[in-house]
Amino acid sequence: MITPAYLNLGDTVALISPARYMEMTALKNFQDWVEANGWKLKTAPNLGAAKAQLGGTTNQRLEDIQWALQEPSIKAVFCARGGYGTMQLVSELRKLDFVGMPKWWVGFSDICALHFTLNEKGLVSLHGPMAMQFESEEKCSIRSRAQLSASLKGESITIKIEDQESDQTPFWVHQTRAYGDRFTAPLWGGNLSMIYAMLASGSTPPKEPFILFLEDLDEYVYHIDRMMQALNLSGVLQQAVAVLVGSMCDMHDNAVPFGKNAKEIILDFCKYYNKPLIWGLPCGHESENIALKLGLDITFDGNYLIQN
Repeated sequence: MITPAYLNLGDTVALISPARYMEMTALKNFQDWVEANGWKLKTAPNLGAAKAQLGGTTNQRLEDIQWALQEPSIKAVFCARGGYGTMQLVSELRKLDFVGMPKWWVGFSDICALHFTLNEKGLVSLHGPMAMQFESEEKCSIRSRAQLSASLKGESITIKIEDQESDQTPFWVHQTRAYGDRFTAPLWGGNLSMIYAMLASGSTPPKEPFILFLEDLDEYVYHIDRMMQALNLSGVLQQAVAVLVGSMCDMHDNAVPFGKNAKEIILDFCKYYNKPLIWGLPCGHESENIALKLGLDITFDGNYLIQN
């Protein structure tokens, strides 16, 4: 995998909107954060365009991706927001040479369609906060912003793992230790709904063993089971060394309950295959959204998740 060059003072970053449209009133806070890091911001030619929910027409959104890709001064490309829209671009994204001019592509949720395309081409990308979240600390915490900066500057990520479950443990629990206290492999995944969709489009996970990362928002629990069944039937779960789960928020059930919550569904699959599961990483659709480098090795040493 190719890791793009990390950012230095004076570098230029870009902002595009390949999914839902960018509300331009939110731009200032993001621009302030960029400038506070000593970087310069260029906005895409079509940023602010809107076609219904989308950030412009298909052609406008593709043009902005091509503009950011081909502009040599741009070292990192941030996405404005998720929602829906990136999947519409995948057939054209697969034709682009992202590796010839490697740079960081940053986003999550719907942007995972772009991440999977980049990772398949052999390029590391960054699953992390997007510009619209910089509207407030409730949408993107100070810690998440600082850690996003650190990741783009090449600093390592370290997350303490608590090895017990309780109401007082808000984020993480190491559920199983089938592989012992340690594992290392490249990180792959992101939004579960997007993994499900991209597998249907012909995308494939890495051929070598990997650590599967999942998070999702606003789904019925039976949908979670259906998507996990698909990951099982496609061989993804069998190939995974371990499973890391970020936020699974705003889940729903029917009037007649499904009988399991999202955590129980995923844990049952991990138990069946004897896979280690770390639940509740501060990554995903919450104010705590720690950036993770997709395609790069991540290690659990028995106490910490570490990614250099």
